[in-house]
Amino acid sequence: GGFSADTFGFGTASSIAGKSPDKITDFNTGGSDKIDFGGAGTLLAADTTALVATTNVNTTAGGKVTFAAADDTFAEKVIAIQADTQLDVAGSVAFFEDSGSSFVYYAGAAAGDADDQIVELTGVTGLAAISINSGGDLTIA
Repeated sequence: GGFSADTFGFGTASSIAGKSPDKITDFNTGGSDKIDFGGAGTLLAADTTALVATTNVNTTAGGKVTFAAADDTFAEKVIAIQADTQLDVAGSVAFFEDSGSSFVYYAGAAAGDADDQIVELTGVTGLAAISINSGGDLTIA
């Protein structure tokens, strides 16, 4: 990272299956820093279906996730996102906050969530929406 504009690249080797998330400790919001998950990212339509703990989440059109009240730990939030049928679409992206950081989720192409990815933006909160450029890189502000 650093002070200039950076692109952080992640591949399926950094998937969340059985691992803690990768961390970016100096992510600059507002479009200067980008995240590249190695595949096309897709922002899905807003989802306002009923919240169900560890099973279904809501998302805004900008990818911000809302959880059921019972999803109050990081582990439960990850389970809920991976179980959500809308976010299970290959390449879908979303983000959420937990314990003073934001986490960016990317649904990989493999069945069973084996190549899904979550990246922690350490200390970053208050974000509103993800944008995806023509090259497939994500920015978040």
